[in-house]
Amino acid sequence: MSLTKVSYSMISGAPVSVLDFGADPTGGVDSRSAIQTAIDSGATDIVIPAGIYRVNGSINISSTSAVRSISGIGLVTLKLYTAVQDQIFWIQSPAPSYPSKQFLVMDNLILESNGTAADGLQTYGILSVNQGYSQYNNIRALNFSGAGLELRGCVYAGIDNYTANGCFYGLSFQLNPLAIQCTAVTVERAYISGCIRGLTQTGAVNMLYTNVIVEYCGSNITQDGAIHIAGGTCTLVTPYLEVNNRNFVSLDAKVIIHEPYGWTVPGGAAANVVTYTGTAFDERGITLVYAYLTGMARLGPDTVSNRDLVIGENLVVPIAGGSVKFGHETMASASGTLTSATWTPIYTIPAAEVTGTAVNSKAMHEYTCYAGAADLSTGFDAGTIMNSTLRSYSGATPAWLRLNGNVVEMNVTSSSYGLNYKIVMRRVYPG
Repeated sequence: MSLTKVSYSMISGAPVSVLDFGADPTGGVDSRSAIQTAIDSGATDIVIPAGIYRVNGSINISSTSAVRSISGIGLVTLKLYTAVQDQIFWIQSPAPSYPSKQFLVMDNLILESNGTAADGLQTYGILSVNQGYSQYNNIRALNFSGAGLELRGCVYAGIDNYTANGCFYGLSFQLNPLAIQCTAVTVERAYISGCIRGLTQTGAVNMLYTNVIVEYCGSNITQDGAIHIAGGTCTLVTPYLEVNNRNFVSLDAKVIIHEPYGWTVPGGAAANVVTYTGTAFDERGITLVYAYLTGMARLGPDTVSNRDLVIGENLVVPIAGGSVKFGHETMASASGTLTSATWTPIYTIPAAEVTGTAVNSKAMHEYTCYAGAADLSTGFDAGTIMNSTLRSYSGATPAWLRLNGNVVEMNVTSSSYGLNYKIVMRRVYPG
């Protein structure tokens, strides 16, 4: 009777080592097949002992895989050698269902490409599609021409102590093939250096980035930012930006940034870019929060209930003994040219404010006006308009000025018309 050799770890349910399946920690031969066999073995926990492992193609983790953790023990490097588009780890399902693989932890791994960020191969350290409830700890990515770590349409992911250097995109969040966005991803402590885009997201929502350091990233030629937010929503807490070509790009996104360091672009580098396209949308904009001020630039209509500050409606400033509601007093003016010796309308007051029956809609208007002409020595007047009556401060209403219903009119006589006029109205109302 022959016996098949089975490792103790596989019998006990303890983590299995990729060495049990023939992986080479010296980097002398391709270990992709051995690591893939370990993942497909049915084991839930895989360990990769210290060493350098050459992989000549993608290690796939499908939606049906039993594996729940892949951990490096000691200093572990997986190095990708490829001449085509590929990645070291591809976490995916055969079809773009949503989500596919769930509950996976990967930690303590150095992922490296044998190429460069500019090789055009679109290589990735980890490319995860439709994944849910994942955690990436202590991952380092080097020299990938796609991204060091990219999530597409993933939900509830955590990334802690991530490092990327020399990649095209350091850390990337994108739509999946069904145009479903990443949702509820938290990044805690990341150091990204020497990438075209250090941190980038497209259409992701509820993203939280805390203590992210981005250096030597961005472009001063293209509109690629060290932090590049193209759509969706996110919050950046204490990001650190230094010596980047372009610190920040936001395209149609809602971004809140708390206490950034190094926000000012260094001299000679490209400026930050904040743009909007299409129809204005009330949720888009950039909010910068410092210890001493909050700055907000937002593009949107003043029609969102209980959100926009509307002068005269919900902007109230407390003062001693009461409060002031901006908009209770407003100013307006009108000017033009009188071209005939007839009564000419120069300013129309809303009828409700003069003749309306609702008391809280009525207003008192104080006017100052002139009808400019050399032959009119009395072409200046000031007074009030209230309760359908115009009253001049001079005691007598001038013959060239009257209130006709809710319309202020002027009528001057001149042998050559073209007389200028102007009226300034200050409105005070109790409503």
